Amino acid sequence: MDEAIVRFQQVDFAYENGVPVLEGINFAIWPRELVAMVGPNGGGKTTLLKLMTGMLHPSSGSVSLFGKNPASVRSRIGYMPQYLHFDPDFPITVEEVVLMGRLGRRGIRGFFGWPEKRDRMRAMDCLAHVEMEKLASRPFSALSGGQRQRVMIARALACDPELLLLDEPTANVDSQTESRFMALLQELSREITILMVSHDMGFVSAIVKSVLCVNRRVVVHPTTELTGMVIQDIYNCSMQMVRHDHRCTEKGHTHVIPDHDSP
Repeated sequence: MDEAIVRFQQVDFAYENGVPVLEGINFAIWPRELVAMVGPNGGGKTTLLKLMTGMLHPSSGSVSLFGKNPASVRSRIGYMPQYLHFDPDFPITVEEVVLMGRLGRRGIRGFFGWPEKRDRMRAMDCLAHVEMEKLASRPFSALSGGQRQRVMIARALACDPELLLLDEPTANVDSQTESRFMALLQELSREITILMVSHDMGFVSAIVKSVLCVNRRVVVHPTTELTGMVIQDIYNCSMQMVRHDHRCTEKGHTHVIPDHDSP
């Protein structure tokens, strides 16, 4: 059996105020899986992503990526954050932002961040994937919110990751771009493992088979086309259902009695 790309074992996490954010987290993500993460704001989704990147460390339990400490394998991860903080007066172009995803290569050019021809070609290829190549020379600060979102997706792809972590990748993009991005994710998942956070359950159910439901705890479920009360409770509106009468495990799906306290 392939080694798990991501594995959480009995992970608890609390910030300095001592209030628990995540408790008893156990799950694994396997090679070439396309997995979605859903849950209410403040439920711990972004914290989970930061634990995967090594930006945060668990209060107890263990997190491993590719069987190793997350901090030691960052070069194998592409990450797109939910919120973008930048200085609008900083003179940087769209292409230069994407080239940041190529930093960290071996050799003197990689050490100093001097891009080679192949780096620029890869950056332009990633921009083409998100339909932004024509704006490569434009100042990043001149873009709309949705355009910046697409550039950040391109930056995450530029490092040729084995694991791609996307925090709300389709926020602020139009429906046409979202549809094309959906096709891109499906294509990429044939070669790499992808985990994305999304509140768009229609988008999620169309392209993934399992979902991490996060609300302080994590439960993994398969998606269906039905509307579920649990999802209604989480988002306070009718959405695509994540079935809670079937449980995903490493051995497959098992039928379980619904637990109304599950997240």
